[in-house]
Amino acid sequence: MDKKKLNKQRSAQRPTVFRAGSFDPGSPTWCATHILRDEFVPRDGQLADEFFRAGDAVVRHLRCGESLGHAEYLFRPVAFLFRHAIELALKQTIDAACRAEHIERNENVEEVLGAHSLHPLWEVARRGIIARWPDEDPREPNAVGALIQDLHGVDKTGQNLRYVRDTSQQRTAQRFPDSVDLEHLRDRVKAVLDFLGGCAVSAR
Repeated sequence: MDKKKLNKQRSAQRPTVFRAGSFDPGSPTWCATHILRDEFVPRDGQLADEFFRAGDAVVRHLRCGESLGHAEYLFRPVAFLFRHAIELALKQTIDAACRAEHIERNENVEEVLGAHSLHPLWEVARRGIIARWPDEDPREPNAVGALIQDLHGVDKTGQNLRYVRDTSQQRTAQRFPDSVDLEHLRDRVKAVLDFLGGCAVSAR
């Protein structure tokens, strides 16, 4: 047996979290992940929708009374999915504003886009929104900004919802509100995503 075949056999026998080969396409958990690399390159906005739908599925499951354990022990993963959806939507809004030349894609903007902090992302996105609609009533973007600031206060860099302690060894849960209704959180995040999605489409 040649070396190439032997390596292929060994690779096939190696334990893996991802099973190769065909599965039952009728299974609700089967993923044809090859379409993610072969069919198209998604924009941040589409990926934002995927993260939102994952968090929404958990909230809907809880709402139906299906037992997933205590809701507070799902707060971190669900809130992280929603937070990341907003981060991606902000980046899409900024990208659309840059391509439409409502804001300049300079070094400062690139630095903000390369990080994960929600407040600076919103500040840049807001500049683009105001440049595109200078005469619009500011109340809606102000309300959206307040919701984003709430999430920023809980998790400035995308780390607090992912780890028990931050880099200073402080407990991240100390920054969490005393109580949260995940359905309310889901609805407010959806409102932010709808607003940002509309801005990104209309900026072009």
